[in-house]
Amino acid sequence: MSGKPFMDQFIAGWFASSIFAAKDYSIETIPNVRLSNRLNHVSNPDGIITPDDAARINQLLNVVEDSLGIEVAVVAVNSIGDQDARMFATDLLALGLGQKSKDNGLLIQLVTEPSQRSVVFSRRDMASRVSYPMRFATGSSSGI
Repeated sequence: MSGKPFMDQFIAGWFASSIFAAKDYSIETIPNVRLSNRLNHVSNPDGIITPDDAARINQLLNVVEDSLGIEVAVVAVNSIGDQDARMFATDLLALGLGQKSKDNGLLIQLVTEPSQRSVVFSRRDMASRVSYPMRFATGSSSGI
């Protein structure tokens, strides 16, 4: 048995894993989808949310914004590296979601990496100019 097929498989596997390895997102590298289309609310660079579901979410959030004036963004990524999910959401929100004169910005952030799996809801509070994230960890003993 020749070592060549093994080596070919090894190189192909290594190459594929390096191409498809999870990217660690930073505040600067999260795509701002609203810049390209005002009707987009879902930033989903890793494809965690299906295109059909993202379209439904966008449609719903456009109704919320048009009828209630609440600006909502959904960010779904596999990894944010070693950053704290709560602080990441706070920093994302500070980039300008919502209007400065109103308390009308809401961020829903999903991180799927097992070590940081979380959903964070963060809103702008103009009185203190900070957000108040709540973290719900999945896979806990409570079954959430």
